[in-house]
Amino acid sequence: MTRYLSCFILILLANLTDIKADTKTATEQDFEIGLEFYSEKEFEKAAPWLTDVAEKGHSKAQFYLGMMNLFGQGLEKNKMKALHWLTLAAEQNHSDAQHLVGIMHYKGDGITKDYEKAKYWFNKSANQHNSKALYMLATMHDRGQGFPNDKKQAAHWYKRAVKRGHTDANYQLGLMYFNGEGLEQNYSLSIKHFKRAALAKHKQAQYFLALAYDTGDGVPRNAINSTYWLQQSAQNGFSLAQYDLGIMYRMGDSINKDPAMAMYWLLEANAQDLAKAQFAIGTMYIEGIGVIRDMQHAKYWIKKAYDNNYKDPENIWEKLELSKY
Repeated sequence: MTRYLSCFILILLANLTDIKADTKTATEQDFEIGLEFYSEKEFEKAAPWLTDVAEKGHSKAQFYLGMMNLFGQGLEKNKMKALHWLTLAAEQNHSDAQHLVGIMHYKGDGITKDYEKAKYWFNKSANQHNSKALYMLATMHDRGQGFPNDKKQAAHWYKRAVKRGHTDANYQLGLMYFNGEGLEQNYSLSIKHFKRAALAKHKQAQYFLALAYDTGDGVPRNAINSTYWLQQSAQNGFSLAQYDLGIMYRMGDSINKDPAMAMYWLLEANAQDLAKAQFAIGTMYIEGIGVIRDMQHAKYWIKKAYDNNYKDPENIWEKLELSKY
């Protein structure tokens, strides 16, 4: 009798184990269906699957549901619901959720700004080596947000973020080494970090390399390299690079003179409301460079630059009496 009872108990336990495994498998399968819809940007189809799984305590589903509420993906944008789901995932040690909850508290995104809570969640995420959280801790030290302003501590956290491949952290370390802030000034290491960031298409780092090769700061002067990185930065949308490239094409400086390309890049910089690009466009209309000379167009662009607080040392407006056009 005892023998049969033992066998019965073993069979019952085995069946219970199978039921738990099936339940887990079903939950994971539902999550994978929801995630597949999410990945294909079919957010409205993803929502019910992820909601059902999230309500069962699935941290990854909670994270994606939080994202959908945060950005209005298949659901009405709702910051409080986003915070609810992301916090549930964060409390289950989901690193990216911890980082996002930290960001919401840091920015005051839909909630009251709270650096202490931001620090708490960034630290949680950073303990899992999340590069974005490491970078944010560096930024908070760098700006004195929730911490005393401490460039050395900022450098420490930027270095940790760099080890995890964070591009912006490479750029910030480049600046710190170049300026000797928080770290001993070292042009060689500065250029090393700028190059890493530039190769990852960081437009400001690309622009800085262009300037470095132009002036010879930290590297031998090289006009070809300078022009290359300036073009890369301009193509990636950095307005100062677009302006400089436009002026180079206008003047024929280290590049073949091309008024049409000059106007193209200056207009690109204007699209980002860069005042000196607007002024340069105005002067091209005054001089008839790449365009038909047109004082009314010149007046429009010069006024736009002035309205954008451009300081004109020559006072072209008065000198050419543009108000009469």
